[in-house]
Amino acid sequence: MDINFDHNKLLKKITKQRLSTYGIVQKGTSRTFLKDHGWYTIVIEFQPSGFGKGTYLNVGVDLNFYPQQHLSFSYDYRQKEFREAKNEDQYTEIVIDFCNFAIKKTQKLETDFSDIGTAIETVKKSDSKELWNKYNLAILYGLMGNLPKSRRLLNEIREKKYQYDYEFERQKVVISILTCMDEFEPFINKIQDIITQTRALKKLPVYTLENLTEVKTKRTISERILSFFDR
Repeated sequence: MDINFDHNKLLKKITKQRLSTYGIVQKGTSRTFLKDHGWYTIVIEFQPSGFGKGTYLNVGVDLNFYPQQHLSFSYDYRQKEFREAKNEDQYTEIVIDFCNFAIKKTQKLETDFSDIGTAIETVKKSDSKELWNKYNLAILYGLMGNLPKSRRLLNEIREKKYQYDYEFERQKVVISILTCMDEFEPFINKIQDIITQTRALKKLPVYTLENLTEVKTKRTISERILSFFDR
């Protein structure tokens, strides 16, 4: 089999065929695929390498709680290390294997983020020490109605000493959220605005969060946020 086969074209053909059945869609013409749940997006990336024809597999959750243009991995990331193919048959086998794994991983992540309460328990298990993890937990606790816990975590982020531009930008967002935390309603309105802004920046469509209409949490999310996501 010719080593000069078009591996990018082959990858996109196989992935679109196997992933679309599960509601996983390609982002533009890229090697990235998305399963969108509104307040979070599952990101599947078939990452190339300059060292050969093959791919890594990255799968994780992008929580849409921070206004930025790029997709990111808020929870989970690298699933499969780089596998190189010497011919078209080998490459096809690798991509099919990675697709099957990505489908199962996506279903697992959907269970782990099936509602706000479950998402909190999932994110808490992460061994990440990054402040982004604390930030996401703060927003999730707030959505559960636990504003004191949310406020404490956000204040910890606000009070850190920073040196990089992105850290100061995050600090500004944290401060803007903290000014809306005297009551639950203003906090919810603020998070709604952030999610809407974030999705627009990432060029994600306006989305109806049907999975939140029957959300099961330790405390009920206000009807205000449900009506926002259902319109």
